[in-house]
Amino acid sequence: MSCFAYGKLTDLRKMVRRVGYGCLLWLACTAAYAQTARIEGLVRAFTQTSDGREKCDILHQLTGETWDYNFETALEYAKDAHNFARRISYGRGITLALTDIGTYYYFTGNYKLSMSYYRRALTASADNLTQPPYLAETYTRIANLHRIYANFDSCEVYFRKAEGCLEERAITAVHGVLFHNRGLVKYEQSAFEEARHYFRQALQIRLALGDSTACGESWKTIGVTHTAMHAFDSAAYYFRKIRGLARRHNNPELLMFYNLHQGEVFFGQGDFLQAMRLFNVALDSLNHHPFKRYQAIVLKNIGRIFETQGDYQNAFDFFYRSLKIDEPAEHRQEAARTYIQMGWAHAEQRDIPKAYMRANGARKIFRAIGDQAGLAQFYTLRGYIARREGRLPEALHDYDSALAILARVDLPVLQGTVCDHKAQVLLQQENYVEAIRYETQAYTLAYKYKDHGGLARHYNTMAKIMLAQKEYGQAEHFALAALEQVKTVSSADLMRDVYSNLSAMYRGSGRYEKAMEFYEAYIRISDSLYTGAVATRQAELNALYQLEKNEQEIVMLNQQNNMQQSLLAAQKSRLRFQNTVLILAVLACILMAVLVVIFFRYNRTKSKANEELSRLNREIFEQKEEIQAQSEELSGANRALVRLNMELTEKTEEIQAQSEELRETNEMIVEINRDLDLSVTKRTAQLKEAYKELDTFFYRSSHDFRRPLTTFMGLAEVAKITVKDKTALELFDKVKETARSLDKMLVKLQSISDVGAQELVYKEVLVEELFHTVCKGFRDELDQRGIITTCVVSLPEAFVSYPAMIRIILENLVENSIQFATPYKPHITLRAYQAGTDCIIEAEDNGQGIQKDLGDRIFDMYFRGSERSKGNGLGLYIVKKAVEKLKGTIRADTTVVAGAKFILAFPLHDDRWPVMPR
Repeated sequence: MSCFAYGKLTDLRKMVRRVGYGCLLWLACTAAYAQTARIEGLVRAFTQTSDGREKCDILHQLTGETWDYNFETALEYAKDAHNFARRISYGRGITLALTDIGTYYYFTGNYKLSMSYYRRALTASADNLTQPPYLAETYTRIANLHRIYANFDSCEVYFRKAEGCLEERAITAVHGVLFHNRGLVKYEQSAFEEARHYFRQALQIRLALGDSTACGESWKTIGVTHTAMHAFDSAAYYFRKIRGLARRHNNPELLMFYNLHQGEVFFGQGDFLQAMRLFNVALDSLNHHPFKRYQAIVLKNIGRIFETQGDYQNAFDFFYRSLKIDEPAEHRQEAARTYIQMGWAHAEQRDIPKAYMRANGARKIFRAIGDQAGLAQFYTLRGYIARREGRLPEALHDYDSALAILARVDLPVLQGTVCDHKAQVLLQQENYVEAIRYETQAYTLAYKYKDHGGLARHYNTMAKIMLAQKEYGQAEHFALAALEQVKTVSSADLMRDVYSNLSAMYRGSGRYEKAMEFYEAYIRISDSLYTGAVATRQAELNALYQLEKNEQEIVMLNQQNNMQQSLLAAQKSRLRFQNTVLILAVLACILMAVLVVIFFRYNRTKSKANEELSRLNREIFEQKEEIQAQSEELSGANRALVRLNMELTEKTEEIQAQSEELRETNEMIVEINRDLDLSVTKRTAQLKEAYKELDTFFYRSSHDFRRPLTTFMGLAEVAKITVKDKTALELFDKVKETARSLDKMLVKLQSISDVGAQELVYKEVLVEELFHTVCKGFRDELDQRGIITTCVVSLPEAFVSYPAMIRIILENLVENSIQFATPYKPHITLRAYQAGTDCIIEAEDNGQGIQKDLGDRIFDMYFRGSERSKGNGLGLYIVKKAVEKLKGTIRADTTVVAGAKFILAFPLHDDRWPVMPR
């Protein structure tokens, strides 16, 4: 085949491929149900150009224009762009195509695959030096994926990378994307003011650039933020702008967003029929344009309507459908919010175990992702469940936990709702003062944020509180205020409750005509609620019918799509077969020519090979002779090796002899160590015996010293009776005081000996009885100084320690407090309580106190901290030694305004003793 003919064939193939791609693009565009002039212009440009790079760029633009109309068509454009770019090694085209494919998987809910393509795009961009704005946009897309996974810390990392790419650059559309996604993260974290700030910054950039579609996205997020803040009028204003933009550009995606979010506004305002209608339209759009994440949100919202109407079976059906999308896609935050809704439904059905199961499942996710607003919703739900079960203290505790979180999170409307819930619990407990206080907070929040439903609930609860107190005038005032307020929110349930309160109030005050009038109104609205429930049920059934119809249409569309894909695959297969046949024919011709050349060269090579073979034989003979010579040399080397082996054997025997000597030396060292251990043991026993003898001597000496001192004190007491001379009596008192001081000194010295020498025998310590026993021993001093003693013990478990040592500690602390007691209302207080695995004992008085600069010196032996001190400086030293003996700690609290406070901590029980409840 000539080169000219081959070139013609190649041109023909290029022309056929170009026409084929043009036809494919044209068919894809005509299949889109919202064709635009922009797409038509791009298709014409693609068919007219022959430049490969330009074709890739046009396919990228077509992908971007088609997202709002058909995901599958956009994916085909992206894949074609990727194939074109790889064929011509166009780096930028490869990068953009990978990003577009990742975007498709993001829209369809396959986030792991989306993340994979985004990372491949970043890798490809590093190879072809893609411009920083593109890198910033890709980093922002990855951050958005982490937002969906609720990995907010990872979001911040990629946002900072994106900001680094945009530093010192003019404002571009990527800046708007960055601000927009930062706002989405703040919205998910319930920081609505910060989110609105970012959304408005993005809107300003997009307005300046004239990007109307992006402006619609900003209007949507600002409206959603207003909905979350219960500013429904502002939200509806932005959603109307979206609807106008969607109709002007014939954009089905924006129209779907309008239907979804305006439906949420209607739901918040209590107009469930309108909400169901718009949710149904949005769901129908999503069935043709499967944006999985928003499909799950719409299903959940429909479930909320069913739940509000009491149709829990259908509510659970839609909640489970939502979870089937959220859980596999790892939408953790949305799944947790669905668990909360299901928990409320189970609670209303009094299915308490399932309600707790759903609530705890939500709490686990909220804690993992750090969603404080979600935790507040969890505590509110759990409080309501406890209230339904009649466990009012637990309900109050959960409501307090929710309020503590809401004090840090910008959710004032939910805070007002929790206050109203708590007030109703307090009303059940007949704690009317606290109930009114929380209702006042609920009113303040509802009034500030124009929450008309919250105001109506506040007035209605206040009417119930006043009715419970039989204050019929106030009850009438609040009930009529609730009646006026409820008219603005169109809540029939709340209206019926207000009529019930008015009827009960007038009946209680004896105005039976008025009571009958409102009772009849109560009956009428109950009947209308039944009629409304029937209408809502019809709308619900219609929604279910439409959903089933849409699902059938999806199945048919998928079948048609599969058929079209099969036809397209068959066409591609035929084209590949034709190309293969043509290539094989060319290869066959080339192969024949190669075989002829090979045969010719084979014959010529064969003769040369024979000559080469004879030459090789000669060389082999010469090599054989060389091998024989090398064999003789090898024999000599073997003999030398045998001689070396003999020398090695002799060296081995020498090493074995040295090893035997080393073993004998080690045995000698072991024997010496054994004798040394015996010597140490003997010396230790001698020291113990000496210490024992010293302790015995000290004990007997102290008793011998105390005997005459006791005699002195006894004589002093006898002198009081027999001697009348005042001077002599004063001298006897001095003698008695000196003897008593010496006696205390001996007791303290004996205590030091006991602390160091006694073996501890553990048993339960009765702290309160022990304290009273100690105080009884000091009764004369306590009564003389007018000191009041108090003991407060709160130990759920038994305190197991050495009671005798604890008594020594308490005696010295009480003596220290007596010595430094103030003359004005002196008191000594002992507290004992459990802190974890420790028993805490606090000894506090209002005496002279401890100077801060003394620190731990007060525990030194013979240290006196004050000129007033008449002691011997051993009391606190003995306390510290005894505490350390019991493996405890002691410290002096110098922050007390007046007096001294010692805080002692002991192990609650020894490991050898079981834990004993009180």
